[in-house]
Amino acid sequence: MKATNRSEKQEQSFADFACDYSLKARAIASISLAVTFIGLNFIFNLSLPVHVFIIAALFQSLVNQPYRFFRKIFKDADKVLFTTNIIDIIVISIVVYYVGGISFIYIGFLYLIIIVFNGIFGGAIRGLLLSALSSISIIALTILEKFGIRHPTIFTAQISEIEKLILMVSYIVIFFIFAVLTNIPSQKLRDEIRKRIKTEQELEHQ
Repeated sequence: MKATNRSEKQEQSFADFACDYSLKARAIASISLAVTFIGLNFIFNLSLPVHVFIIAALFQSLVNQPYRFFRKIFKDADKVLFTTNIIDIIVISIVVYYVGGISFIYIGFLYLIIIVFNGIFGGAIRGLLLSALSSISIIALTILEKFGIRHPTIFTAQISEIEKLILMVSYIVIFFIFAVLTNIPSQKLRDEIRKRIKTEQELEHQ
C-alpha cells in the first residue's frame, strides 16, 4: 500500500513539475512568436494579421494557464497538461492558417514543440496521441486549401497540389518518428525525478 502511494506521489509530482514548466514555456514561446511576426510585419510591411498573433499570445500566456484555470476543473495535473496542449495545437493551427497555410516553412516546427515536450514529460503514448492530433490539423489545413479556403501571405509558397500532399505526408511521418524517439529522454527524466524524490523522502525520514 505504501509502495503504491509512493508511486502515485512520484507520478503526481512529475505531472506537477511538467505543468509548472509548461506554464512558463507556453508564455515565453507564444509571446516570442507574436513579437517576431509583429516585428517582421512592421519592418517589411508584410500585411500580416497582427491582431491574430496578439490574441493568440494573450490567450496562451494569460488564459490558458494550468494552475489558474484548468486546475480548477481537472484535479489531476496530468490531465491538465494534456488538455492545455490540445488547446496549444488548436491555437497553432489557427496561427498557421493566417500566417501562410500548409506551405508555411516553420509549420512542422511549431507542432513538434508540443509533440516533443509531451513525449518527454508524458511518454511515447502521450507523444503519439498529440502526433495524431497534429496530423489531423495538418490534414484539415490541406483540405481547406484544396477547396480554396486559405489566407495567403508572403510566407505562402506557391506549390502544386501533389507537392502539398507530399508535404502533408512528410509532416505526419516526422511527427510520429519524433513521438517515438522522445521515449528515450522521457524514461531517463522520469528515473531521475523518481531518484530525487526518493532521496528527499529518505532525508525527511532521517
